[in-house]
Amino acid sequence: MGCPVITMAGTHYVSRMSTAVLRGAGLPAWVASSEQQYVQLAVEQALQLHQLRQNRDHWRSTLASSPLGDAADLMVHLEQAFSAMAQGQPSDHKAPIRALSF
Repeated sequence: MGCPVITMAGTHYVSRMSTAVLRGAGLPAWVASSEQQYVQLAVEQALQLHQLRQNRDHWRSTLASSPLGDAADLMVHLEQAFSAMAQGQPSDHKAPIRALSF
């Protein structure tokens, strides 16, 4: 935290993950939808280094208070999602989903 990240929404894993993290942290303005917008955003932010420094603490608290900063709540939701996946399968899924036990 503290190092600003700009990402471009896309279909690759890393772009989907960085987009999800930025949006989850309440920073959707840092997600570009095109290469041109990505460059424009990077240049705009590079010209505002003083503002970036001032926002650093704010971003830390924003991330910490976002759902991404609540590991216990995230784990509850992951457990619920895994349980739901183990209980059934989507109607368009051809292969059966087998429950796993550890």
